[in-house]
Amino acid sequence: METKHALIAADVDKTILSQNKNDEAFDFINGVGHELITAARNGFKIAFITGNSMEQLTSRLLKLLVEALCNGDQLKLVSNFHFICNAGGVYFHINGQHDELRKIINKTNQKESFSEVMRILTGALDKDNYFSICPEFIDPCYLKKTMIAQDEVDAIKKILTERAKSYCATIEKNLDRISKIYDLSNDTVASGNNLIVPFIEDRPVVYIKNGVEHTASVQLTLKPVLSFHQGKDKNKLFEKDYRTSVVQQIQTQLDREGLGHFIARPGGRSSIDVTLAKLDKAYALEFIIDHLNLQGQERNGRHFGSNTIYFGDEVIVGGGNDYPVTRIPGLLTFAVNRNIDRIPCLASVFVPSAIIQEVEATKSILRKLNDIAEDPKMRLNKNRFVLDVFKENLFKARILKKITNNPVQLEAHNWQTLNAFVSLMFRNDPHAKAWLNILVDELDSIMLQLSDRSRISAYGASHHDA
Repeated sequence: METKHALIAADVDKTILSQNKNDEAFDFINGVGHELITAARNGFKIAFITGNSMEQLTSRLLKLLVEALCNGDQLKLVSNFHFICNAGGVYFHINGQHDELRKIINKTNQKESFSEVMRILTGALDKDNYFSICPEFIDPCYLKKTMIAQDEVDAIKKILTERAKSYCATIEKNLDRISKIYDLSNDTVASGNNLIVPFIEDRPVVYIKNGVEHTASVQLTLKPVLSFHQGKDKNKLFEKDYRTSVVQQIQTQLDREGLGHFIARPGGRSSIDVTLAKLDKAYALEFIIDHLNLQGQERNGRHFGSNTIYFGDEVIVGGGNDYPVTRIPGLLTFAVNRNIDRIPCLASVFVPSAIIQEVEATKSILRKLNDIAEDPKMRLNKNRFVLDVFKENLFKARILKKITNNPVQLEAHNWQTLNAFVSLMFRNDPHAKAWLNILVDELDSIMLQLSDRSRISAYGASHHDA
């Protein structure tokens, strides 16, 4: 069964890494990391797309991944992994044919080579250092499309500095009232009893072009800014928090000063990112799909993203940085959000469970995918895509569970509606299938409009299994 023509893509924080300072490494190596490496061994390509800085991504995820690969004598799989960071602005990839790496890959015992591998990849000698990937692994062609000109960097920094001062003045003036709405003990926004004053990160990237080192910026980040994530009632604050207000102020000033080709948007849980307006996780994911030639073929009825699945914990209508990927046709997105109330009600978005979320939900889905890829019976069928079989099994099981185990009694007209859809689905008539696709697209459009006005649970959110 075909796995090499398939991509697993994912956010990092709360999706692949738990952000648990004490157990993050253990959780990764013994949980989702094991499944990712198994997927790579099964032939899948894997991409991580994150708002993290390159240093954060390298020091946390890449370090853990390389350690796990070395411990299992599987360093050759490193070339199956692709990394996009800095709000989708920087792409790097490690080629297993790299001269120094190839020597280690050919060793029978790679476990003791971890420090040497990290030296090759980052130039750091001490494994406890704060790593950053070496410039030679950064793709300069992608960077050329995403970098910000220096004069525009300076202009954006000026705007962010002014907004930060205004934000601080507002907070100081209304601190008593704000402390009743937000949890000011959260260490992402406060230090001790004092709020952290927002600062600007420009995260300069060093890359090599024509044998010469250059420096570029692809993203400017203002943080920390109070958001609904620190709210005592998160649902009540959604899109009505301080961060939303500051984002709007920044965007207004960008537009006023002739910088409308840039966009300000919520970044992580307390940050605001400014990048080129085109740059988001959908842009980055579409690049990876095209770069690896993994796009579906429309002539075979397969949309652009049909050979890819995506995991994210911020698949939130209007405010989540994983939400843009839902616009990629054919892509199946797994929303592993802890709060499922704001997950968009789209046919292409799947809620894995009402019980487990975040990293555990990602791990459970990857385990199901690996089980199918490793099934001896399935391996004999060379003409089928493993992702197709995976989706068939996943949706069939969910549908049967809903029909047979749901305590809600369906009315006669509900069954009649279901019969109409199923009848269209099982006709061999291509026109009937086209009508069904049109109906689903129209339903998605309607649900998106409704989700802006009220809270509607996503498809799949009503089940109760793990």
